[in-house]
Amino acid sequence: MIPQNLKDLEHFRSDPRVQFKEETVAGIEVVIPCYMIADAEFWDIPFARELRGHTYRKDTGELIGAAFHKFFNIGEREDTQPHMIDWDSLQWPQEKVDGSMINAVVIDGEVFFKTKKSFYSDVAVTFTKWFWEHPKAQDWADDIKQLSDVKIHPIFEFFHPDWQIVLNYGEPKMWLLNARGREGMYLGVDYVDDRFDDMPRRETESTMNGNDILEAAKVVEDFEGWVLFDQKKNELFKVKSQWYLKQHRVRTQMRERDVAEMAALEQLDDVKSLVSDAGLDLSKIEWIEKSVMVDITSIRTNVESCAELPTDLTKFGIEIGAKEMANAFKEHPYFGLIMTKFRGKEPNYVEYFLRNILKEKYTLKNVYNKKF
Repeated sequence: MIPQNLKDLEHFRSDPRVQFKEETVAGIEVVIPCYMIADAEFWDIPFARELRGHTYRKDTGELIGAAFHKFFNIGEREDTQPHMIDWDSLQWPQEKVDGSMINAVVIDGEVFFKTKKSFYSDVAVTFTKWFWEHPKAQDWADDIKQLSDVKIHPIFEFFHPDWQIVLNYGEPKMWLLNARGREGMYLGVDYVDDRFDDMPRRETESTMNGNDILEAAKVVEDFEGWVLFDQKKNELFKVKSQWYLKQHRVRTQMRERDVAEMAALEQLDDVKSLVSDAGLDLSKIEWIEKSVMVDITSIRTNVESCAELPTDLTKFGIEIGAKEMANAFKEHPYFGLIMTKFRGKEPNYVEYFLRNILKEKYTLKNVYNKKF
């Protein structure tokens, strides 16, 4: 179930793994709660898997935009091993596509678009321009507003050569992926497709069952995989093709530093499935993941503690400006981050980790083969 109000997520406010990103859209302040980094235990916290880009109004706390929840590859976790899946309950397997997720959010009667974390990311800005230049834009926007009126939120995928991951889909295009009711139920692309005027969509492989997909995943090429839906549990699963996983491995390798970088950039899902399928010790990957999480959360905690100094001193009648703040922390290793936070902006902790800690702490040794 989706948290219906921002107050339902208050238990994450002090969690350094979670960011409550605030943005202003058409004069309205919104909040986008999203995890920055996570380890295996994080997902057991209530509502943790819903921290993937829902949008809330800051003034009322109202949910106004719903995204996908966090779902996992089959084989990635103990509870998603093949023998734990109720294959008879799975419905409408669909192609897992290799683009960028786009959410449509209606604010005061107008349609706006965002990626997982922002209305103003490079991908979101590019998509918005592309969308409104499309000849069907106004028709689709009207359809989105009608769905929003009945608390249904469509989810799209955007393909663009500038943000190619593995597969090349050619010219920029969008697909309708799914739709989610505000309570959290996935409605399926077939349901919402009937409410759009000629919208490109992700196709459903209605003739394939679970065994067909697992077998096909071993042999298909130039294809990422499938998304499966368990209606009884309102749960989604991913199955990636062996070809895609190998392509991912070729691009990332399995060095300690590469794994740490992928952990910081939230790109470990596919690697975990590959490691699990190969029968290797997943704990080696998870140890690095946890270490990176500790590094980044420690930086954030330290920076926020320093940035709170002016607020603390104000209670005693002492005012500190930017000059005094800079003099106080000019020798601090996180000086730039502290000053950014002091000025009311959100520091990029992941970028700092990648620039200053990754190479110092994490080696180029292969995680599973010490000969390399």
